[in-house]
Amino acid sequence: MHLEQQPEQYKVYPELASLLGVKEDSRVGVVQALWNYIKVQGLQDKVDRRMVRADAHLRPVCPLLRVPERRF
Repeated sequence: MHLEQQPEQYKVYPELASLLGVKEDSRVGVVQALWNYIKVQGLQDKVDRRMVRADAHLRPVCPLLRVPERRF
């Protein structure tokens, strides 16, 4: 059995490409590279694993990522 379908390739913005080391990849590949960067840099919140804290390199690329406000 041969799979003839290739996943669609996406071009990554140059700023993000230099950060992740990926210029063009499938959607899954880009997301995996981003999660790898987040985990290696320790940007995932220790308590709420759904939250990501953008560092100085990631903030210009993803301006919507921000540190969540703590509500007590």
